[in-house]
Amino acid sequence: MTPTVQELFNTAIQLPLDMQSLLAEKLIGYVETHIDPALERIHLDLAKQRIAELTSGKVTSIDGVDALRRVRNAVAIQ
Repeated sequence: MTPTVQELFNTAIQLPLDMQSLLAEKLIGYVETHIDPALERIHLDLAKQRIAELTSGKVTSIDGVDALRRVRNAVAIQ
């Protein structure tokens, strides 16, 4: 039987910290090399579009801290 993600997580957090870090690095490395090319293309096209919008002045950037605050406020349970 294949373990669930929660079961894998529960096992992983019992590892020593250095082994947790190594496991995280290995998982990230694997994911980075197994990206669907179609999704990667969509992401790159969107990034180019956003850069063009900033460069042209069509949109302006905001501070990252302010952006996160706005998002948190927008999704907060009132």
